[in-house]
This record gives sequence, C-alpha cells and structure tokens, in this order.
Amino acid sequence: MLDLSVEKRVSSNMAVASVILSIVGILGTAIGFFGFMGAMMAASPLGAVGGGGILVISLFLGVIGTIMQLIVVYQWAGALNANLANLRLLLQHLVARAGDETERVNFQGGLERLTGMRISMTLFWGYVLLHLAGFFLPGGAGKLLGFVAFVFIALYLNAVFKLTDAVQELRQKLYAHVLGEGPCLPPSRIRHRNLFLSLIFMVLTLGIYWLFLLYNLTFEINAYLDDDQAARSRILQELA
Repeated sequence: MLDLSVEKRVSSNMAVASVILSIVGILGTAIGFFGFMGAMMAASPLGAVGGGGILVISLFLGVIGTIMQLIVVYQWAGALNANLANLRLLLQHLVARAGDETERVNFQGGLERLTGMRISMTLFWGYVLLHLAGFFLPGGAGKLLGFVAFVFIALYLNAVFKLTDAVQELRQKLYAHVLGEGPCLPPSRIRHRNLFLSLIFMVLTLGIYWLFLLYNLTFEINAYLDDDQAARSRILQELA
C-alpha cells in the first residue's frame, strides 16, 4: 500500500516556549530598564547593578525567544510543503486507480491545480538576512533594509495564508468525493486569515497579536495534519 504516513510537524512546545520567553523578555526589559535608571538617579550602585542584571538577562531571554519564533515560523512552511507533497502523491495514486475516464480527469484536474503550489523559503531567508543586515548597518541604510525585511516576512505570511486556504478547499472537495459527505471528512481546519488585517492587529497591539498568531497557527496546522493523515489512511484502506 502507498505510504503517505510521513508528515512534518511544527513544534508546539517550542511555540509555547517562544511566546513565554518573549513576554518575559519584554516585561523584564522594561522592569530592568526603569529599575536601572531609577537607581542611577537615586545614586544607588546596588540598585543599578540589580536593575542592570535584570535588563541583561531579560534581553538575553528575548533573543532566545525570537530565535525560537523564527524556527517555528520556518517549520510552518516545512510542514505545509510536506503535506502538499503527500496530497500530490495521493492524487497521482487516485489517477492511476480511477475507475472511469471522468473520475480520472477529475483527479487529474486536482493534481494540475496543485502545480506550482509551494511556500518559497527564499522569502523567509530573505527576511532573516535583511533583518540582520539592517540591524548592523547604521542610519538610513539600516532602516531601509529593515523595512524591506518586513516586506519579505509579510509576503511569507501571505504565502502561508493563501496556501492553507487553497489546499483546504481542494482537499475538502477531493475527500467529499472519495469518502462522501459527513463525519468521514477531516473536521480540523486552519482558519482563513487576512494579511492586511493581521498586520494592523500586530501594530495596534504592539506585537501581542503576533504572539497570539504564532501560538494559534502552530496548533491549527498540527491538528490539520493529524486529521488529514487519518483521512488519507481511510482512503488508501478503501482502495486496497
């Protein structure tokens, strides 16, 4: 029987840890900074050392949290691209096993719709490299690279949102045709998200919505993969 059991997963533990570390880093940085400045104004060396220590540790935790966030965001594309490859294999198998010409043409049409669908990692790595370059370059050049890096990560998020919408629509039609309508269809879905609204929410909430998105999208992707894997197994069992 065709093996479609291999799926990549997004690390939910790392997503949770990255959110916690980021929040602790932000709060600790604020506490440490104001503590350090207050101690300096009060001419308290001990207080300045304590505030400075909190500030340094919090900044370190924030950096670790940011790195973990990048790993999770990278894993989104890996998991979705691997799932897409499994869907292609399933459709190729259904084309080869089609009972009549009409069915074969329908499955072939679904396979053609998947042509070119993939999240490009160029956008992700472009963001990382441009962001680092912008961080180290001074003045206007650094700000310009930072803005371009923001455009790259926005395009990457848009690719993730569009791919999940397109693949889920195709998947539901395919599985409804093969398994029939009703409880056999995979229940879990990745929510539709609008890039423009997501960016606005991130700005209005000072980045809090980004942490919310990171957490929710990670768990939605993993739930979707689990249900999709189970549905594919049922299809292959019926065809065996």
